[in-house]
Amino acid sequence: KTRTLIARINHLIDEGVNPKSIFCITFTNSGANTIKSRINKKIGYVGTLHSFLFRQLKKQCMNLVLLPEDDAIDLLKRLAKQINLWTKSTKKLSELRRTWSSRERKGESLDRGEDRLRSLFLSNMQAMECVDYDGILDYGLSGIESGMICGEVKHLLVDEFQDSSDLDVEIYQSMPCK
Repeated sequence: KTRTLIARINHLIDEGVNPKSIFCITFTNSGANTIKSRINKKIGYVGTLHSFLFRQLKKQCMNLVLLPEDDAIDLLKRLAKQINLWTKSTKKLSELRRTWSSRERKGESLDRGEDRLRSLFLSNMQAMECVDYDGILDYGLSGIESGMICGEVKHLLVDEFQDSSDLDVEIYQSMPCK
């Protein structure tokens, strides 16, 4: 699959497509390095979706920092305790965090305590100018949909597409490929 993707990129370049308009999303940094080493010219982007979106978000907020997962969970625990929401299961809090945006997009509502935790968490993250790993995708999608972030994407190629989450696919479909 990767070999085919590399051949496709090189073919597009050979056909006269502007290399800066070719974006290749990989599942791993290792995959990105392999592709970079085998294409004829530097293209618009080669790397993971998280890395691409984080770079785009940093253009909007230069002070933005990626909060490590453990710190994000600690913040969630502290805030859950503050509002007397169950805090014993780190796994449950982490799962709750991962599902906020997808539940919202599906029209599902959070219960009152979960909604309060979400609000507190997001406002704390904003105040600290931080984003967590899951938030990169959420904010990235919002930025793409609002037209605030992206690039001159004319050709979007995705390595290991079968490993993409529903949110990843939604992001790919929202990217303004011309």
